[in-house]
Amino acid sequence: MMMLESNDKKQLQIQEGFLSDLSPAGGHCEFIEHNSTATINGMTFNVMSTECTCDTSDQDLIDGSDPDSSQSTPSLTTIEVLKRYETESPDRVYSLQLSESNDFFQLNGQEIPNNPIDSSKSIPIIDTAVKTLKLE
Repeated sequence: MMMLESNDKKQLQIQEGFLSDLSPAGGHCEFIEHNSTATINGMTFNVMSTECTCDTSDQDLIDGSDPDSSQSTPSLTTIEVLKRYETESPDRVYSLQLSESNDFFQLNGQEIPNNPIDSSKSIPIIDTAVKTLKLE
């Protein structure tokens, strides 16, 4: 999914303050490329690429399940790869980001096959799209 956002700086600060108190349970993020900057159409963009993994425990997946039950419940791991370009004006923050996610399930200790994320095909799309932005 690719998303273009334009946010008021003051409102964004309020939201970020609120969101900093929340942290996903079982989540972990890593930078997959060094943070960098890019100059596009005379504007400087901060560029960030991350991969986040979030594991959900078996009991979290089934609402109201009996923790003493011998019935096996699935576990879920979600992996999200994100590339984000961000620039600021005096009053606004503009960002273009591309995210891909994939869910991996396990049942009775065996992983159910799923295709891994191959961002080599999608990253060029955002790299091309950001060059077409006309921000004023």
